[in-house]
Amino acid sequence: MLKSFHYDPAIIFSMKKPEISAVIPAYNEEILLPKCLDSVFNQSLPREFYEVIVVDNASTDKTAVIAREKGARVLWEGKRAMFGH
Repeated sequence: MLKSFHYDPAIIFSMKKPEISAVIPAYNEEILLPKCLDSVFNQSLPREFYEVIVVDNASTDKTAVIAREKGARVLWEGKRAMFGH
């Protein structure tokens, strides 16, 4: 959590789009994803200044549904792969 994050409201309020993107890769994370997203969304920075993107790596469970219900944007990656493979 970014509870101690300090920001300059003059800069933040002049932004037209989110300046911070939290990208969360996920594969079959329906158990752990809700707590992770709750932590990201439960912080002091106002919601309009950041976006949360869950990259669903071809999950076979409810990962994408849960991410959307919690307010994250979901990107689908249909090919399961590890870094560099």
